[in-house]
Amino acid sequence: MGKRSFWQSLRNNRWLMSTGMLAAGALAVYGVWQIPSLNQYHMETLESPTTDGGQKENIGNTDTNNNTQENNQGNSGFNLPRDEDNKEIENQEEKEETQQEEQNKEEDTSKQGTTQQELEQNKEDNDNSQETAENTVGDNELTKQSSKQKKKTKKKESEEKQKGNFVEVLSNPQSVLNEGNFDESAGLSWPIQGDVILNYDTEGVVYFQTLAQYKANPAIMIAGTTGKKVKASAAGVVTEIAKNEETGVTLKMAVGNSYEIIYGQLQDLKVCEGDQIKEGTVLGTLAEPTDYYVVEGPNLYFQILQDGTPVNPLLLLK
Repeated sequence: MGKRSFWQSLRNNRWLMSTGMLAAGALAVYGVWQIPSLNQYHMETLESPTTDGGQKENIGNTDTNNNTQENNQGNSGFNLPRDEDNKEIENQEEKEETQQEEQNKEEDTSKQGTTQQELEQNKEDNDNSQETAENTVGDNELTKQSSKQKKKTKKKESEEKQKGNFVEVLSNPQSVLNEGNFDESAGLSWPIQGDVILNYDTEGVVYFQTLAQYKANPAIMIAGTTGKKVKASAAGVVTEIAKNEETGVTLKMAVGNSYEIIYGQLQDLKVCEGDQIKEGTVLGTLAEPTDYYVVEGPNLYFQILQDGTPVNPLLLLK
């Protein structure tokens, strides 16, 4: 009767059964609620020393953690919201960027100022160089003008000297003829090198091809080429320069001892009337033949006078 009568009595007593079930449920709920605390207690016990000092340290740490949480909770009401923090950071960054831009701008301005100064310095240097070059050109021009002036002055003095000599020659031609030291025995040098194409003859037996006739010839004609240099056969003074149809540009020289030499068919004269010249001095060059000697070709008309009378040049030419 033992067990069976017990369970049967429980079933019969429903109030008692309901009360037991409620008590068991309450215990179960309480146990579930206490499990996390028990687990935490066991974990802290395993991690912390079992001494009193360790327990006090754990208690202190717990208090510190609690204070930290309380401080965090207390500060949470006074800290700026996160959006405002970000805005302040962005404003700070923008401010720094603005300062950097201003600094870069100042550096660019400084560089531009330096570049401008360099350009101005280069321009000033170029201006100085140009001024120096202009001064150099001016000095060269002054030098050229001075040189030209000296040449003009020298030429004028020479012309005056020649004019004075010419006046002296014209005023007393006989004295010039007698002052020279021409030596007949020494003879004359050839004025140009060439063949004698027309000989000296005062009897009228020389044939002129261009004129197609025989006539007297008080000189000799020495063949040459146009532009060939003609030299003085003896030292003397230029007494006359003239031009005529037969002999073209003609030059007369007094060589002394009453002798005169005449050079015809010249061009590009290098001497003037009144010049005192030495033997071998270039008088000019050979010109194209005049109408009297077209067939004969370029030639030098060479005549010698003694006291105004023609003399055979071949007797004096050496």
